[in-house]
Amino acid sequence: MPLADTFGQHLTTPTNPWRAVVLLFRAPTAPHTDPVQGAQQRARRLLAFAQAADEHRGAWRLYAVTRHAYAVTEDESGHPAHSTVRGVARVMAVEQPHMRPTLIDTDPGENGLRALAVELLADAPEDEVALRGDTRHIARINRAPITPTERTACATRTVRFGQDGFRLRVGQLGNLDSLELAATGRRQPGEGEVEVRVDATGLNFRDVLTTLGMLGSKPDTPYRIGFECAGEISAVGPGVHHLRPKDNVLAVQLEGGAFGSFITLPAAAVTPLPPTLSPTTAAGLPTAYLTAWYALRHVAQLAPGERVLIHSATGGTGLAAIAVARLLGADILATAGSEEKRHHLRGMGIRCVMDSRTLDFAEQTRQATDGQGVDVVLNSLSGPAVRAGLESLRPFGRFIELGVRDILADAPLRLAPLRHNITFSTVDLIELQQRRPELFATVFREAMGQIAAQRLKPLLCTEYPLDRAADAFHLMARAGHIGKIVLTVPDRGETTAVLPDGPPVVRTDGAYIITGGLGGLGLATARWLAEQGASRIILNGRRCPSLETARDINELASSTTVVLGDISRPDTAQRLVTAATTGGVPLRGIVHCAMVLDDAALATVRDHQLKRVWAPKVTGAWNLHQATATHSLDWFVLYSSMSSLLGNAGQGTYAAANAWLDAFATWRTRNGSPTLAVDWGPWGETGQAVDFAERGYETIPTRKGLEALHSLLAHQRVQTAVIPGPAQTWIPSAAAYSSLFELLAPAPSESAEPVTDGDNTLKRPQGGIRCRLEALPAGIARQTALESYLADHIRAILRTGSSTLDPHTPLKSLGFDSLLATELRIRLDTDLDVRLASNFVWQHPTVASLATALAIHMGLAPRDEPPHSGSSS
Repeated sequence: MPLADTFGQHLTTPTNPWRAVVLLFRAPTAPHTDPVQGAQQRARRLLAFAQAADEHRGAWRLYAVTRHAYAVTEDESGHPAHSTVRGVARVMAVEQPHMRPTLIDTDPGENGLRALAVELLADAPEDEVALRGDTRHIARINRAPITPTERTACATRTVRFGQDGFRLRVGQLGNLDSLELAATGRRQPGEGEVEVRVDATGLNFRDVLTTLGMLGSKPDTPYRIGFECAGEISAVGPGVHHLRPKDNVLAVQLEGGAFGSFITLPAAAVTPLPPTLSPTTAAGLPTAYLTAWYALRHVAQLAPGERVLIHSATGGTGLAAIAVARLLGADILATAGSEEKRHHLRGMGIRCVMDSRTLDFAEQTRQATDGQGVDVVLNSLSGPAVRAGLESLRPFGRFIELGVRDILADAPLRLAPLRHNITFSTVDLIELQQRRPELFATVFREAMGQIAAQRLKPLLCTEYPLDRAADAFHLMARAGHIGKIVLTVPDRGETTAVLPDGPPVVRTDGAYIITGGLGGLGLATARWLAEQGASRIILNGRRCPSLETARDINELASSTTVVLGDISRPDTAQRLVTAATTGGVPLRGIVHCAMVLDDAALATVRDHQLKRVWAPKVTGAWNLHQATATHSLDWFVLYSSMSSLLGNAGQGTYAAANAWLDAFATWRTRNGSPTLAVDWGPWGETGQAVDFAERGYETIPTRKGLEALHSLLAHQRVQTAVIPGPAQTWIPSAAAYSSLFELLAPAPSESAEPVTDGDNTLKRPQGGIRCRLEALPAGIARQTALESYLADHIRAILRTGSSTLDPHTPLKSLGFDSLLATELRIRLDTDLDVRLASNFVWQHPTVASLATALAIHMGLAPRDEPPHSGSSS
């Protein structure tokens, strides 16, 4: 028969006192030519069985058996006609859980039947199984964010040093190891600007704070690193006469972007390179000396004979401040965080050197000044050290704040120390350059003049090549350096850079068709296509647009055209293709989001409801497939629904149609036509699910949804769901214990995140750290595993290689400070999908105590173990 037969049989055995109904779905007669054939009939017959079973409840289990229905291995494409069974079965698991509907997909032939018999007699707990030879595959839905491997494979480009434009950026705020080169291109200098080919760039502590996400998370934040560089003028804009191409220069760009190959900036921020300095040495001078000169000369007005306390004095700014203070004739006291650094300061002739990691410097300062205190404190410490610094000042003293962490955190300032006419000032060169450019130019000119005259000497520098930027950032984060750290850029050769927005997915020379284009999601998609530069957009709908919709269409590109017609009719698809390609414009892509909702419980679904939902989704997609058979599309997007994955109650017909779209995407892609099925969760600002937010559910913001669409296309996904909020909040309670969802329930996600069942492929997934921990017995084994896991992260942060880490050693003794603790917390938040308090790591100062507290937080501690703070030192 051309259509598949379905039949049922009761199965009982003496050793298995249970009953089962087995529904066998025969393979289609034309598996490679017509994926629609028999699909609706399969859904209808399973729906009919569900209705009959609802009237005759019993203690038995339903098995729906197919043959090579799903693309399990790489050489299979599956058959969409069978996929409707999956859609209905998943809804059945919600509406009729007593039936325990189970899907089994087998090999053909005698071996397949033998494997099927073994599976049926086993009464295994899994709900979706694929049998391939001797391998038993289990379907589980799991999270599937865009991976680093995908980004590298689909969004990289080879760039040439000295020719192409690229910049260092933060791939993931909070992770120093995510630093990467991004191909950003070069910008020709405008009026009063110059372009500099970068030879070397100085690294500042602010770069580390930015990378760790401690200075905000705006869209441009990943690029706001690198503020000073040395290089060669490569181009000059109109109105610039004092600089020429090939001139060697120093540049200050406080907007960031100096870590890279080229930078375009105002000529006023560029000065000739002193002939006595190499680019590498010079690159570490500007911001350190600008900060020290402005802070001590202009703000503090440090006078000869006055005393100044310089904190963290072995850093770049600290050493620059020592040089400036000496030039101004001041008496210098200093602090540093290690004995090695304090020894270095004593070797420089500093008479009073103290420890910056304790608060003893306040009393020691008073003792060293006969109880009087100092005139100026140049502060870069945070927390209680600020109060201690204020108490180190004599009357009419000046406290100059260089740090930003306490300021951005709005830390409280107790005012009692200010009663003796103390002045509290802050220094921020970025704001100085933006709001008082004339003063900034004066400070820049003065400081560079002192350097050119060799009254201010070069600073001690540690060099790293640009491709080892992460190592340099880690070194500064743990304060393991003295002086400046400088990244050098080769003048020739090639490297790999990521494309910042991923590979382009919309071509400016092409036409695009959107079915269901007059609805909310269709119009939102059209706006996105227009923003991406599509030259022609064809919108399809069944009825004339309303006045409001017509106004929205008029706001789109002038090349937007409306073609009315029912996409389930073959002539409509052909008319859309003709309109798109008129004048020889190539058809580049299709977004199929036509849909009709007609919800009903399985027991009450009628045939006309199935047909009504089926026609726009399935028949429409097939018509578009046939009408574009001679066109080479970049992509074909199918707007599917999470109902086909999760089995929403009341949506049996809708889940069946969307499950067909999911399988159709795999079938088309495996046959050489790139296709993407997106199993959307509810959109909150447009479409037919805007009421979900009012019902307490998280929804997809329009902008986020379209960004997800762009990302999925750029990385060539085949089937992926985009579901807002914690994934398990959408899992129907009746199916919560299904094996299909067991990877989602233990580790909920806090944000909208794509989930997938592996491009519709049934595979046995590998669990994450949480799954591995849960598989271990509670107690010593789980504690040891957690300690080992934490030690790996700590070694990576401290850059200590594979050295053994005693779980009872205090982290502070390893050089761990608040900054590194923050990085560890961010890593744990991301990797474990938890939310830890900002001071969580500090509350548990050893690996052992941290592991114990983390187990309690994750609900993995033994039930009889009382929680404790783990505050041993």
